[in-house]
Amino acid sequence: MNLEIERELPALIADTGLMFSYPSALADLYHPAVEQVLLPELTFPTKTIKIRVATGYTGERKNKSLKYQVYNKITGFLKEEPTLNLTDNFIFDARQDTDANPAHVLRVAIVILLISETLSKHLGQPFKITVVLRARASNLSKQMYETLDIPVVCTDGKVFGDIIVNCEELIFQNCFQLSPSLLNFEFKGYQKNTPERVFIPRRGARSLINNDEVIELLEAKGFKTIYFEDLTVPEEWSIARNAKVAITVHGAGSYHLLFNRVSLDNIDSGEKFKFIDIFSPYFTLPSASRELAASVGGRWSAVRGQITPEGLQAIDFSGKQLNPLLSPVKDPFKVDLKCLEMALNYLEVD
Repeated sequence: MNLEIERELPALIADTGLMFSYPSALADLYHPAVEQVLLPELTFPTKTIKIRVATGYTGERKNKSLKYQVYNKITGFLKEEPTLNLTDNFIFDARQDTDANPAHVLRVAIVILLISETLSKHLGQPFKITVVLRARASNLSKQMYETLDIPVVCTDGKVFGDIIVNCEELIFQNCFQLSPSLLNFEFKGYQKNTPERVFIPRRGARSLINNDEVIELLEAKGFKTIYFEDLTVPEEWSIARNAKVAITVHGAGSYHLLFNRVSLDNIDSGEKFKFIDIFSPYFTLPSASRELAASVGGRWSAVRGQITPEGLQAIDFSGKQLNPLLSPVKDPFKVDLKCLEMALNYLEVD
């Protein structure tokens, strides 16, 4: 098989939003105040992606880390990874990206669902895409693909079949524009009865120093505190799908909100999903967060935490590109409760 198909992704518009930043004397020398950052309407333009398929081999897993190269050398003397023959199966090699980060896994899964839908329409019959993961892939990634009914094989060797040859290019595409249709099905283990208002914090890196204070404030307003890492994938996605208001510490499961259906299923009544993202001052990504909210028809706001002198030096004056896995980006941070209340008021959450 030798095939090339183009698929156009429609434009997406994120409405004007407000981000509320930790009170600072930079806003008012004698009366430190919350800084309100106005983010104007943002358009994510139409784009066309190409899906290229050719019968052949994926090649072996590629990994530049020293740890993997040593492991591969040692195990290579002991055994050779066999080639998996998956003739007449469409194959997507996802081993170029991490399978330990759920946001990355979901992004890839959405691309795979898009390819499956596109190929099925083009060829006139339903086709599933088999995803290839590394031999020791995370249980989380396998559970996510299983919940989406995407077949998985785990190997560090070659795979033969009808290969999506531009996987590496497609992996880093955001297909948020089509996520409402691609994820609009009752996945395995879906639970209908979940909290309407949820606060999803983090543990460890980029967690909140004053997490207990935030929980106390939000629970008084009817929010349920949920740590996604304590749940199964179907439980996470059920909560994300049903929540009417979600507040996340960025990276604690924000991407799962692509499953949300509140705005999309209530177009006639005008009810809107409301989303507040809490950012570390060293890991602020409003465009990605706003794109997510816009894709599910939601309203968006954000809160940014307190900047420290050491962090400001590193992020703005060191001249170095910061590693998100190292300090100060990974450090816990403090959020201002007034900022959070202002974000809630902006989105008209009582």
